This record gives sequence, C-alpha cells and structure tokens, in this order.
Amino acid sequence: IACILLMVIVVTVVAGGQLVDPAMTRVFESIYCKQYYEKHDPSKIGRNGQVSEEYCKISKVQGNVALLQGWQLTFDSIGSLIFSIPWGWFADKYGRWPVLLLVMAGFVFQSGWKMIVCWFADTLPIRLSWLSALHAITGSSPVASAMLFTMLADMVDESERITMFYRLGAAQMISQFIVPSLTAWLMTYNPWIPQFLGLLVQGAAVGIVFAVPETLNYHKNQNTDSLESAETPALSGFNKQNFLSGIKSSFSFITADIRIILLIPTFFIHMLLYASNLVLLLYTSTRYGISISQSTLLVSIRSGMLTLVLLVILPFITSLLHHPAQRKDLILSRASALIMALGFLTTASAPNVPLFLVACAIYNLGGGLMFLLRSLLTSLVEPHHVGRLYTTLGVIENVGLIVGAPLLAELFRIGVKWGGNWIGLPFLACAGLVAAV
Repeated sequence: IACILLMVIVVTVVAGGQLVDPAMTRVFESIYCKQYYEKHDPSKIGRNGQVSEEYCKISKVQGNVALLQGWQLTFDSIGSLIFSIPWGWFADKYGRWPVLLLVMAGFVFQSGWKMIVCWFADTLPIRLSWLSALHAITGSSPVASAMLFTMLADMVDESERITMFYRLGAAQMISQFIVPSLTAWLMTYNPWIPQFLGLLVQGAAVGIVFAVPETLNYHKNQNTDSLESAETPALSGFNKQNFLSGIKSSFSFITADIRIILLIPTFFIHMLLYASNLVLLLYTSTRYGISISQSTLLVSIRSGMLTLVLLVILPFITSLLHHPAQRKDLILSRASALIMALGFLTTASAPNVPLFLVACAIYNLGGGLMFLLRSLLTSLVEPHHVGRLYTTLGVIENVGLIVGAPLLAELFRIGVKWGGNWIGLPFLACAGLVAAV
C-alpha cells in the first residue's frame, strides 16, 4: 500500500502544479496588462478593473511575463543545484520521509507565496513573487523526484523495480493528460479558481506523506550502519580538511565503478527531452498551421500514448525477456534509445498531423528510456547510496533544463528562419543526443 500512496502523491503534486501554473501565468499577464494600459490607454480597463485578455497579447506585456518567469526558473534552478546533493546525503543518513515531507511543503509555500503577491498586486511589486524560489531550500522538484524513486526502490525487489518505475512515470503522465483540460475550463470562469484548487491539491499531497512509512533500511542490511560509519568520517571540529574528506567519502561510490561514471551524464538529456516538449507546442502550431489550443490537444494525445506505453506495453515486453534484472534493463535501455532517436527523426520530418501522430507513437515506444537507465544505475550501487545517487541525477537533470531550454528555443528560431524541413531542427538535435546515449 505504501507504493500506491507514492503513486497518489505523484498524481496529486503534478495535478496541483498543472492547476496552478497556467492560471498563474494568466494572472501575471493580467497584472502587467493592467499596469500597461493604466499608463497608455485607460479606456481599455473595464468596470471590473481588468483588461480583456485579447488586448494583453502585445509584445510589451508578453515580454514582461516571459522575463518574470524566466528569472523565476533561474532562481529556482540555482536553489535546486545548491541544495539537492546535501538533501540526498541527509536522506541516506537519517531517512527519506522527512525530506519528502519538507519538499512537498515547499511546493505549497511556492504556490501560496505567488498567489499572495498576485492577490495584493496593487500594493506589492509583482517581482516579489521571485521570493517563492526560497522553496528550493528543500531541493524542489529534483529532490522530490529523487525521494519518490528512492523510496520506491527501497521497497521493491530488483526484479519488480523497473515495472514500478514505469508506473510512477505513468502516474505523472495521467495528471499531465487529464488536468490541463480541467484547468483550461476553470480558467474560462476565473483564473483564481484553479489556483486555489491546485493549492488544496498540493496540500493534500503533504497530508498523504504522513501515511507513508520511512523506507531507509526497509529491507534492513545489518552491515549498513557499519559501512556508512566507515565511509563517512565524523566532522570533528568542522575543519575544512575533515569537511572535504567527508564529502569525498560520501560520494566515492560514484567513481568506484566506471559504469556509473558513464551512465550518470546520460541524465543530462532527461530535461532536454522535457524542454523539447515545450518547443513541441510551437512546432506543431507553426508547421501544421493550427491553433495553440489544437496543438495542446496533440501534445495531450502524446501524453496519453505514453501512459499506455508505460502501463501496458513496456511491462509486457519486459516480462518476455528471461534475463537477470540488470541485463534486462541494459538491453531495453539500448533498444529504447534507438527507438526514441527514430521517433525524434520522424517528428522532425513529419509533413502533416497524421504522420506526426505516427512519429509520436514511435517516440513513445522508447519512452521508458530514463526509467530503465535509473533502474540500471540503481542496480550498480548499495542501497544506502541510492538517495545520494538520485539527487546527483537530479542536479544533472537540472543543468540539462537550464542549458537545454534556451538551446532548443534557439534551434527552433533558426529552423523557422531557414524554413522548410529545417523547422524540425530541435528534434534533429535531440535525435543525435539520444542516439549517442
């Protein structure tokens, strides 16, 4: 039942974000829009004190919103990069549960603080919303992901691990498939409705954490404590030499196996894949001449396909392979990387919507790649190192997002400028990187 609770936490926290974030963007837009027309054309401001959304699509307003959110992403990422690895060490030393509780509470603070600033936007500078980045002291999304995967890995046998990872990924896809439509519908009434609902859902995720047991030493190894003490010297006096020695010892497992050193950098592409989804919306709208709402529907269909792949197709294929779990993960990882690369190539060259959906189907068949790589890496380390391993992966993923999002956006801009099939340039780049894995 603890595994099911972890799945429910994923569904709720992702659903909360899907409810809050788009509506928050609309509120930011309305605030900047009102400020603009107060100075330039007060007649556009209605009796309710708001400006109609159709007047808010001007470059000045959209540029301010993009700047606000761009810096927010930067501040959030800096905090995650600084605090992720220390929380991983803490989780391996003292327990996963308190870290999970803190990071879930951090999400509530993040959304709540932004809502407070927006609610009092007439008196508070909107850029105070940047202070929501303080939630990253808890590690933010990289640590949340690391703890959920770590706790799941703690509780299941090696033979079942990859199937459970698939299910955890599918739980995320379910929210991404269903909730955006609900958010869009609620926003037609008032953008504050999905925000308050999302805050409640995020709060529910915090409550569910209290029902989840601590999983450190879930299958207790009598030697764990002695191993941990031996590898992590006490920091007597907290001098610099002891501190650096402690860090080196705590992460020496990474350099102990060349396979770990080779596999960890592959997680750089995880957030690059996430960034490609952000570009996908503009790509489909521009290439096929359809509206953003229709593009959103196409992307949602893609998420629905991936849910089916993770819940049904990949577990079935996994069950057909009669190899040890580690060997099975390696075989499927290689196959998934090649299939995903082919999916990106077909996405880049698909001339119409039906062929784009075929490309999505091919891409999604390789959609288990990152779960397989995570499971493979888990099999290479001791259980008391898993928390540190996963938070290290979270840092690599975060760097991938910081670098990948602007890189793919620039490649898309270049592709649009060159015209023709070059519009798919970001996906050609992704195909090359995935094939290199």
